[in-house]
Amino acid sequence: MEHIILCIELDIKMELGFKNMKKKNNRIMFVDIARGIAILLMIAGHVLETGIKRSIIFSFHMPLFIIISGYFYKERSLKEEIKNSLVHLIIPATIIMLLLINIRNIPLVGFSKSIVDSLKTIVVCWSHQSKITYGFEGVSVLWFIYMIVLVKIIFMLIRKISKDNELMCFGFVLIVSYIGYIIGISGYWLPWSVDVSFACMVFYYFGYLIKKYNLLNSILTNNTLIIALIFIWIIGIRYNCIEIAVRSYPNGLWSYITAICGSLVILKLSSFIEKKSNNISKFLAWCGSNSLYILMAHYIEISIFAYNLNITNLSVYKFVVISLKCLFSVFLTFIIVKLKQYLKKN
Repeated sequence: MEHIILCIELDIKMELGFKNMKKKNNRIMFVDIARGIAILLMIAGHVLETGIKRSIIFSFHMPLFIIISGYFYKERSLKEEIKNSLVHLIIPATIIMLLLINIRNIPLVGFSKSIVDSLKTIVVCWSHQSKITYGFEGVSVLWFIYMIVLVKIIFMLIRKISKDNELMCFGFVLIVSYIGYIIGISGYWLPWSVDVSFACMVFYYFGYLIKKYNLLNSILTNNTLIIALIFIWIIGIRYNCIEIAVRSYPNGLWSYITAICGSLVILKLSSFIEKKSNNISKFLAWCGSNSLYILMAHYIEISIFAYNLNITNLSVYKFVVISLKCLFSVFLTFIIVKLKQYLKKN
């Protein structure tokens, strides 16, 4: 009898373990939806050069990606992190960039100069310039990929230095973020967006904390708090709208608060979309789970196609351009994903 009971208990434990493993391996759909919203709005933001719509997008979209990345932070060795980043992020982005830069520039400047300049682009990896200038092409929208890799590595080093002391880690994050902020607003925009990686450490750490202390669900189910976050975000869009790529942090700390509030509101919206609309949820979640591929596809798109936005009455034209850009980037990503799946099987 005891033997039977032990077997039953063992079966139950194995079943529960399997269920937990499945749950662990499943993606969080509303988080992918949030990423999907952010990546598509990023494409729109690159068309909308000014105005309230652009301010809304830029008030949260890059910080949201960084917060989510921090949320999924995993303890691993530095060697493993660098290897993972090289294989999945740096090498694919670099290959795409080298190909497109040289295809475009070899007919204009010759083979040797084009190759040398493209290699300089990879080594220096500059996105935007201010007091530090460069005499060759930048990495365009792919700057984010290189920057987020640095954010992960820097945070990992902070964790190791602080030896799991949360107070010490918090102190290091604040110091590093402030250094990046000061460098950025001073106009010394560093290669590989190092100053941005420093300045955005607060966002990554925030994502890490809400995961560590299981705060996300509590935040998103507190309607009073959500209303407060919406209120702060709306005010911040007008006065404290952050734009990380050009190191615009208006009103300092308030721009960070605005970005965090906006990101949480989008996560709340995403959880609502997941419950209410199955088809839209699936599409946005797919975009979110493949957001870095969409970013690379967007880079390909802007490298190939030119759009004349300097015309009057742009509203309808810009809507068409945004739609075409999104459709192209999503379609190209679909092809990339299918090709990747095919290569894995074979």
